[in-house]
Amino acid sequence: MITRARANPELPLNSTGIGVGKGDTEIRNSKFEIRNSLLRLKLAVLFAYGFGLLIPAVLGAGPSHSVDQSEEVPAKFFRLDVRGSKGVVLFNHKSHEARINPDANAPYKAKAGAACIGCHHTANSRGIPQLWKCSSCHRGEGAPTNPKNRDFDEVWSERAFHDSCIGCHRASLKGPTTCGECHKPGS
Repeated sequence: MITRARANPELPLNSTGIGVGKGDTEIRNSKFEIRNSLLRLKLAVLFAYGFGLLIPAVLGAGPSHSVDQSEEVPAKFFRLDVRGSKGVVLFNHKSHEARINPDANAPYKAKAGAACIGCHHTANSRGIPQLWKCSSCHRGEGAPTNPKNRDFDEVWSERAFHDSCIGCHRASLKGPTTCGECHKPGS
C-alpha cells in the first residue's frame, strides 16, 4: 500500500483523502451562505405573492367588471346602455342569477341549477357554459361578427337585450316591459 505524505498533518482529510485547508472551509461556508440567501429570497417572494393575493380577499375587493360602474349606483347594479339615447339601464344581476326564463319561445333553455345558461348561452366544445358578457359576442348594429338568430337576422347588442329581457319579463309577468321602465334618462 502506498501512502502519501501530507503537507500539513494538522488539516482534516476530506472524502478523497486530501487535506482540507482554511480556504476550502471558507469556500464551503460562503456557498452555504449564498444558498441560504437564495432560500430567504425565494421565501420572501412567495410571502409577498401570497400577501398580494390575500389583501384583496380581506378587503372584500371582487373581480372588476368592464361594464361602466358609478359610485352613486349601488354596487349590485350594472349600468347598461350608458351612451344610449333613451337613458341608462340599471341592471341588478344578483336578483336575476337564479331565475329561469319561462318564455316558451326563448332560444336558450336553462335547467334548474344552471340558470346562467339562459342568458349566458355560449358553451365550449364539451358543453360547459362559458359566462361571457353579452357584448363579447353581441356588438353594435351592423358588426360583421354579430350572431344570427333562427331567422338569420342579426342579433346585435340592443336586440339581444330587448329580446331576452322583455321576452322573459312578459312570459313571467314580472319586470319592466316598456322603454321608460328600464331606461332612466339622466341616471
